[in-house]
Amino acid sequence: MVQSANFETERKVIAIPKVLSESPAALGSITIARELERHGVLLSERAVMGSLALSCSVQECSSLVRSV
Repeated sequence: MVQSANFETERKVIAIPKVLSESPAALGSITIARELERHGVLLSERAVMGSLALSCSVQECSSLVRSV
């Protein structure tokens, strides 16, 4: 069970930068959440924002995420 949860968490963490890198323009958290859903990853807008806040500094992500 724990191993399965770790795999799911890792999959979600990897999916966000993948969606961002595939986009030619900056994306908001709503758009990121919708793109993730198309890839089979279910995360709320708020979870996307929280994950981004934990995973990258402002300088690294400011060019990728549009402020809404």
